[in-house]
Amino acid sequence: MLLSLRTRITATCVAIVVTALSASTGITYVVTKHNDERTLRQNLATITQGNAQAITEWLTARAAMVQAVSPESLAADPVSAVTQLEKSGGFVVAYAGYPDKHAVFSRDLGIPADYDPTGRPWYQAAVSAGKLVITQPYEDIATKKLVVTLALPVLANGQLKAVVAADVNLDGVTSTVNGIHPTPASFAFLADKSGRIVAHPDAKLNLKPATDLSADLTASALGNLADPDKPLAVRIAGATKLLHAEPVKHSDWELVVAMDEDEALAGLRDVLRAMFMTLVTVAFLAAGVGSVMTASAFRRLSQVREAMDEIGSGDGDLTKRLPSDGNDEIAQIARAFNQFADKLATVLIDIRDSSESVRTATAEISQGNIDLSTRTEQAAASLEQTAAAMDELTGTVQNSAEAAVRAGELAAAASQVANRGGDAVS
Repeated sequence: MLLSLRTRITATCVAIVVTALSASTGITYVVTKHNDERTLRQNLATITQGNAQAITEWLTARAAMVQAVSPESLAADPVSAVTQLEKSGGFVVAYAGYPDKHAVFSRDLGIPADYDPTGRPWYQAAVSAGKLVITQPYEDIATKKLVVTLALPVLANGQLKAVVAADVNLDGVTSTVNGIHPTPASFAFLADKSGRIVAHPDAKLNLKPATDLSADLTASALGNLADPDKPLAVRIAGATKLLHAEPVKHSDWELVVAMDEDEALAGLRDVLRAMFMTLVTVAFLAAGVGSVMTASAFRRLSQVREAMDEIGSGDGDLTKRLPSDGNDEIAQIARAFNQFADKLATVLIDIRDSSESVRTATAEISQGNIDLSTRTEQAAASLEQTAAAMDELTGTVQNSAEAAVRAGELAAAASQVANRGGDAVS
């Protein structure tokens, strides 16, 4: 319990400082968090857009090389045309398929003689689309690497002359995807519209559904990641990731960047931790400063208390006065105590004088009582003497009475004798 007034005042000051700093910390945290989250979303969108653009440019450059093949070059020397395409674009292989069901390749792949290009998916997709198409990624049997085929219908006067195609490794795309690490635990992956992973840092997940990464990553969910202000929060490998996606042009791919939320907001937690440490430090400083600032005042107040205790105990020195310098409340209390001590001393002096008068009067009364007692004793002695005389007088009277009785008896006896004498005389 806070029994000491000084302790309560210090605690109140500390509580005010802590409350103010807590409010300031809370407001700062909210504002900082809002700004950090906005910055996080902006960075996430920027990183995704930049890398999606890099993949787009990589794909566009190879598409441009395929589109550079002219109908004339295919008609004049198709083998040289596809060979040049392979070398210029760094393709695995380049080839052309014709409506008459024959095909030419940039190098010998051991293709069987009855190979019919018109029945191949790349050929049919290009003819159906009427423009450059990019097939779904697949794993090359020989190299075990991810490969896509770029296929372009070659037209002359509105007539299909051939479909030129080239296979390209996705090593460049995979390298770009694997290099995306905004934070140590963040990563990126490439997915298509069907929800299948095209490229992932973990090669085991390539060509697997995105739901293998997280059950929340359905095709529809991946299609709703384009809004930079609303990244999707998904739990992946026990951590919360913020996902944003950007489409890759000339394909049905989209680059998804998964930003680790804890790492991205680590700076915010550091700020909060620093604010908390500052709060604790300032609280201790406030307590120390408050204690030091109140020490002098409460020391003087303690002097007043001790002086009052001495007076209350009956052994106090009423000539003692407290220092009353200053105009604060403690000085006012000290002056009031000094006035109280002066008044109390005056009252006690008056009581002492009155007591002296009472003592003198009491002494005089005592002396009068002594005199009265002496005279009373003398009167009592006189009374005792008178009583003794009275006792003697009473004894004499009794003797006289007895003598009178005896005389009476003698007189009676004499009378009888006289009577008898008279009788004798007669």
